[in-house]
This record gives sequence, structure tokens and C-alpha cells, in this order.
Amino acid sequence: MNTRNTLPLILALMIALLAGCTNRAAMEELTYLETRIEAKADSVRTALAAMNGNRLRGEARALHALLYSQALDKCYIDVTNDSLISIATKYYRKGDEPLRALQALYYQGRVRENAKEYHQAMALYTEAEQYVGEVEDSYIKGLLYAHLGVLYSRDYDYATALRNLKIAYEYYKEANIPRLQYTALRNIGHAYKAMNDFSNAEASLKEAAAWAYANNRKSLYVSCLQHLFELYDAFNDSNSFFQLYNSE
Repeated sequence: MNTRNTLPLILALMIALLAGCTNRAAMEELTYLETRIEAKADSVRTALAAMNGNRLRGEARALHALLYSQALDKCYIDVTNDSLISIATKYYRKGDEPLRALQALYYQGRVRENAKEYHQAMALYTEAEQYVGEVEDSYIKGLLYAHLGVLYSRDYDYATALRNLKIAYEYYKEANIPRLQYTALRNIGHAYKAMNDFSNAEASLKEAAAWAYANNRKSLYVSCLQHLFELYDAFNDSNSFFQLYNSE
């Protein structure tokens, strides 16, 4: 046996085995971290930052990129470079995991939105929408439609914004996430206000404000009041304006 010829082959096999072990161990850790990302986003972000994503291959590398991007977003760290999330998007676009594809496209859209590249964000969200029918996760679907609503509002297409925001509201309701549900309702009220629909705007904003007040969501509550004051001012409804003012 010519050891000079077989040595490179043995080394290649050893490297492949080590890479396989690294990937398997990483997938176990990533799967666990995903279960913690909602409750402990900052801790998960720290753990993912400590992992060397460049050493991973295939699914493990894609999942690491996806979860890291998700954790950054949940920690309100506005990333504007999509080099990380594009690893996940490229991998899951080719696969048969609609949930992962939707998530990857959504979070790449978030990065584009952070960079104020709104048309690119809209294109990614629209592409993600094709997977909605194959995905059961109401939370991610709510996020997708909520951001579509926000972007349509930016383009002053309030009718389309309203349609998307209503879908987001229903998905958040299914997912039992009241904070996002009533945030969507506040945005629905804003869309109605922009369309000069006084009755529906007032009803939506008052309902969202009542929930926010009862649940000590100060930022949402103040935002709802601001929209209501603007609504009453726009329609010259001084009685409602002063009733709201005096109640506060």
C-alpha cells in the first residue's frame, strides 16, 4: 500500500467525520436554543454569538444564521447588513421546509426594512407570503402581515394596509399574544383614521387603549390616545376631544 497516496484520503475522511460530529452537536444545541428564544432572547443571542457559525455546514449553518438573526431582532438590535440571514434564505429557499423558508425571508425583510430599503423588504415579505398556506405557526404569520401592513401604510395604500393588519390581528389572536394583537388593532385604527373612517377608527383605538390601560402597556396606551386626539381634531369633534382629555 502506498501510504503517500492514502494519507490525504485518510485526512479527508477524518475531517469529514469531525465536521459531521460538529454539525450534529450544533444541531442539538440549536434545537434547544430555539425553544428558549421567545422567553430568553438575550441569553440565546449570547449563546449563538459564542458559536462559530463558519465552522458549521449545511442545515446547521443555516439554522444558526436564522436563529441568530431572529435573536438580534427580538433584542431590538437593528441589523442593516443581510449577509448573515442570507445564508439561511439561500439554504431554505431550496429545501422543503416552508416554515423555515417563511422565517428566513421574513427576517431578511426585517433587515432590509432596518436599512430603509422598503421596496426590497416588500419583495421579501411578498415572497414569504407564498408559504403561509403550508405553515401552522400563527405567530410568524402575524409578524409577516403586520409588517406588510406597515409598509403599505408607508406607501399610503391604506386599504391594502388595513387588509393585511386585520389578517395580522387574527393570527396574533390565534397565537394568544394580546400585546401584538392590540398593537395591530392600534395600527388598524390608524389606517381607518387615514381613510377618514371616523367610526371604525374611534372604535379600534378605544378598544386598544382600554386593553393597554388595563394591562399597564404605557407606550401603547399613549400612542392610542395620541391617535384619538388627532382623530377628534381632524373631525372637529370638540366634545369627544375634551371628554377624552378630562378622562386622562
